[in-house]
Amino acid sequence: MRAIEQVGSSSSPLLLRQRAALVNDEPEVLGACYGGVLRLEGLSAIPWIARFLSSGDEAAAEAALALSATHSVEAFQVLREHLQKTPDPWFRSVILSAIALTRHDEAMEFLLDVVRNDSVDAAGAIEAILRSGPSEKVMESLEKETSANPRLTRVLAEQRKA
Repeated sequence: MRAIEQVGSSSSPLLLRQRAALVNDEPEVLGACYGGVLRLEGLSAIPWIARFLSSGDEAAAEAALALSATHSVEAFQVLREHLQKTPDPWFRSVILSAIALTRHDEAMEFLLDVVRNDSVDAAGAIEAILRSGPSEKVMESLEKETSANPRLTRVLAEQRKA
């Protein structure tokens, strides 16, 4: 898949899209297809990639991570919308991680708001922020948001050790 992307011909995105549509491939192969299409077509491919999120499986996780690699507000918005629709705790944690990996200011503020409101995803948001290699400013904000909540303070301390 990466070789097809590297060729970069006008038919490369079409071949990658077709391969991704087969869906019975290994998640890593599908992830290479999603990432390749995004790199070749840019942000205009986000709606096409987003349709793969609905399955909530490992292939959907690869789609979420491919979207995060765009570091775009558009990807963040798609991921946030899918987070609201997703009941599965495992896939919610994947989406939270993908949101953090967009490294977009709006995405980090969203995750900090999840922590601030002590929502059901607060622990997952803390983990996602920490795994994204946050800036000092984000870490200061995270510490501030958890300081008044003993449970979240404990979660932050445990995640730092992990």
